[in-house]
Amino acid sequence: MTRISQITLFRFKNHPEATYRFHTQVTGITGKNGCGKTNLLDALYYLCFARSYFSYTDASLVSYGEQGFRISGMFEQDGNISIPVSCILRETGSKELQVDEQVCKKLSAYIGRFSCVMIAPDDIEIINSAGGTLRRRFLDTILCQTSSDYLNALQKYNKLMVQRNSLLREFNRPDGKKDTELLDIYDQQLVTAGISIYEARKKLAVELEPLVMEQYRELAGEPDGIQITYKSQLAYDDFAQLLKHSRNRDIAAQRTTCGVHKDDMEITMMDAPLRLAASQGQKKSVLLSLKLTELKMLKAHLQTTPILLLDDMFERLDQQRVSRLLKLVTEKEGGQVFITDTNEAQLKKHLEAHDADFSILRLKES
Repeated sequence: MTRISQITLFRFKNHPEATYRFHTQVTGITGKNGCGKTNLLDALYYLCFARSYFSYTDASLVSYGEQGFRISGMFEQDGNISIPVSCILRETGSKELQVDEQVCKKLSAYIGRFSCVMIAPDDIEIINSAGGTLRRRFLDTILCQTSSDYLNALQKYNKLMVQRNSLLREFNRPDGKKDTELLDIYDQQLVTAGISIYEARKKLAVELEPLVMEQYRELAGEPDGIQITYKSQLAYDDFAQLLKHSRNRDIAAQRTTCGVHKDDMEITMMDAPLRLAASQGQKKSVLLSLKLTELKMLKAHLQTTPILLLDDMFERLDQQRVSRLLKLVTEKEGGQVFITDTNEAQLKKHLEAHDADFSILRLKES
């Protein structure tokens, strides 16, 4: 099991300088709105994944009026092996990742070492959003932690997209050089990276479906015919041909209009789109099922239970779902859990009902 015993924040959001220590399986984080509960969870996530969960830029994570930040923590693995980890944003804007006081030269050498799963209120948009951005990110988060090859392919694809789009804009300038040879090179490299991404996501979606359905039955107590299908242009057409046929359209649009950055993970219930067919309760159960399946898949692949971060869950779920969720995470999975709540008495009541090994961290307004 992976657990974190300590985290130190310096100039991170509204935690200008603080150290927190954790000694129980479950840590409840309480306090009024605005005192930094969610920011502390995000710091824990950042220490595992080297970026914010909430898609902030690194610069926006710095305490107001300051430059740069540092997050340091002590992870424990295999019972008693302590590993110091640091994520540092320099005043210059450069980022440095350290594990056991050694600098990681590549992100792929860092991601997957210390895994975690976050569940936050706005995650319901994974279900409700008409676009596929958040669902692609869900798949990418699992794959990046379990495969350095996938992470490298995704980084390469994203970099190529920036370069290709910049070149397409150059084509539209009156004095711009129309370098079709360079565009051909970008296309060849984009195809290689894109196919790798497509194949990995498609395989993961197939593996997800039965696991999510099983998890859903545990949470909701009933089967509702959940189906997961990975949708991609690459399922029907050769990627190289797609890029070739869309070139004139891409030049006119000044951006790449086809590729795996347009893909989606379609979730249906009884053959209808989940976001349109399901009740609010069903959507919440499917979301939790996706997230708990993510935890289980990471646990199986990495051979260690990821840290689970639950932000403001008790205000979003009914009592029955709260009880089932806590039973699963405290008794069945057995990993380290962090839970935020403004209502300390309510949080204690839930945790005591499941005989959890817990402590309460009370944050004060900064």
